[in-house]
Amino acid sequence: MSQTRRDPQTALAKSDQRLQPHADANNASASLSLMLAAGGDMRIWPDASSGRNQYGTRTTPSPGEISFASTTASNISPTGFAAAGRALSRLLGTAPEPAIAPEQWFDDLRDAIVDHLGLPGSKAILAASGTDAELLALGLVIGLAARPITNIYIAPDETGNGIPLAAAGRHFSHLTALGEMVASGQPIDGLSPDRIEVRTIAIRDAAGRPREH
Repeated sequence: MSQTRRDPQTALAKSDQRLQPHADANNASASLSLMLAAGGDMRIWPDASSGRNQYGTRTTPSPGEISFASTTASNISPTGFAAAGRALSRLLGTAPEPAIAPEQWFDDLRDAIVDHLGLPGSKAILAASGTDAELLALGLVIGLAARPITNIYIAPDETGNGIPLAAAGRHFSHLTALGEMVASGQPIDGLSPDRIEVRTIAIRDAAGRPREH
């Protein structure tokens, strides 16, 4: 009986070829997970050991979990993760579909939000979180008026704990969404906190029932 000797290098190369698609998929998944936690602040950064952020959620699908999360962060669904992966591939020019520039991708995303809400002619503004959205709205008003401002926000007990500072034109964290170190609670340049008075309105009574007026 004759035996065929296998070249170790050839066998290793074939093994690498079989493993390469899995390695590429794992690398793409890890890159997407990293990018989903970027562009915000430290609240959404995953812990190195648990893989969860300060809200207890992940940036990878967890189909075996029932997620009771906040409006800022929740476990991404398998469908959402796959859609984000396809979008990332188009942005990087590695997808079968035509590549798309980041500016056009954001424009398309804003248009889709407006269409979904049924508000033709409106403009959508994207923000890193609801707290950042509070700052954006405040900045727009301050840029349009030189008078003192009364900033009224609803349900102070049911919003993020950074909202009171953001509503007053102050830093709500020691790290901005762009990675700049700041002092939490200090005035934000250009927002003139001395012009801002913050008022709150509760939406529930003392028994937790929704208020009628």
